[in-house]
Amino acid sequence: MTLNAHILLVDDDKMLSPFIQEYLESKGLKVTLVYSGEDGLHTFRQGHFDLCILDVKMPFKDGFTLAAELRELDPGVPFIFLSSNADKAHRIKGLTLGADDYVPKPFSMEELYLRIAAVLRRVGRQQEQEKAEEAAEYTIG
Repeated sequence: MTLNAHILLVDDDKMLSPFIQEYLESKGLKVTLVYSGEDGLHTFRQGHFDLCILDVKMPFKDGFTLAAELRELDPGVPFIFLSSNADKAHRIKGLTLGADDYVPKPFSMEELYLRIAAVLRRVGRQQEQEKAEEAAEYTIG
């Protein structure tokens, strides 16, 4: 399976993040990597992204705060949280904020890719359905 999507990856882990980027790019995804919430917000404003992957625990602006700001800019953008904190309260908070998934670290790169693919498939189906509804003609009377 090959996906054609642009992903915004926001993670302050400078050791792991380039490996995530490289792996996802090897699967055909375009990945823009930034290392802070501030840079993530700025980068999001500059382009179009099909999905955002946000680390929860970052200095200055955490992933939860960034997600809320991204939702204000684009209410429909899907996002996945990555976090070393996998406790129930954090997962619930992330999903309550509208996350499409919450992936605890450490994780399998293949599993992350499959979760991304699932979210993109679902979002793609929703967009197709919305376009079909917009294109529908209704005759009254």
